[in-house]
Amino acid sequence: MGKLTISNTEKFSVERKVISYMTTKSWQTIPHVSYIYEPDVTEFIDTFRKMRTDGILSNDISINSLMLKVFSEGLKHAPKLNAHISYNKDTKEGEIRTIENINVNMPWILPNEKMMTISIDNIEKKSLFEINQHIKLIGEKIANMDTNSISKTFSDKINYDLLDKRISGEYQINEESSDNKSKLPLNLGTITISNIGSTCREQRGTISMLDIIPPQVCVIGFGAIQEKPGVYVNEAGEKTIGIRKTLPICIAFDHRALDFGEVIPFIKKLDSIFENPEMIKSF
Repeated sequence: MGKLTISNTEKFSVERKVISYMTTKSWQTIPHVSYIYEPDVTEFIDTFRKMRTDGILSNDISINSLMLKVFSEGLKHAPKLNAHISYNKDTKEGEIRTIENINVNMPWILPNEKMMTISIDNIEKKSLFEINQHIKLIGEKIANMDTNSISKTFSDKINYDLLDKRISGEYQINEESSDNKSKLPLNLGTITISNIGSTCREQRGTISMLDIIPPQVCVIGFGAIQEKPGVYVNEAGEKTIGIRKTLPICIAFDHRALDFGEVIPFIKKLDSIFENPEMIKSF
């Protein structure tokens, strides 16, 4: 092999240190199971867009906000996915804490192209409109902060002891969240939901694995809506083949805490919503 020419060398930023530490711990400790779910969302998305056009829904409500609401409804029917785990590999003792509050962690790409994870607390109590307003407010906060201010949101000295306590489950569930409008919500959530599709709407792939960030036991990632040939029932009640809209969704879970049986109620609830798009009116 010839001599390699290095074009650039860059030290880990504080954000990258935290991500590297947490994801390494994730893969060292968690037996991951991943399931790819690709529902037909043709009528669901068409109905949503028509509701925006007709003024039933605000025109600025995004598909991202809509899917967060859909997932929150699914999690109400599959509460074991919204949990934290503690496990001692030496004693083989463990504990799973199912949590009533659905506090979603969501990766967010910053203006400087770095990534941070924000939190949306108590999403199970929020309407579609409230979820959308919450996300818009976060976007406005980030837009009004300069790159240095955003980076300073993270401490220059990482508290690895605190990270380890969170990973092992030694923490307080009801962590204090600040309502200070100058701060970003960065609390430890109960589940992570990642909108992979927002990073590249033209992408045609499907993410097949995600990092589970301990002590959470589940992570959900969804991609961009894609058009594919599919079998569906037409207005005459006959099966036919046509161009359909599908939404690739990856559900990864901690096999120490969950089996696939705990995921099924979540999928069934989403199936019900996608097959009955008029439910959006109740969101």
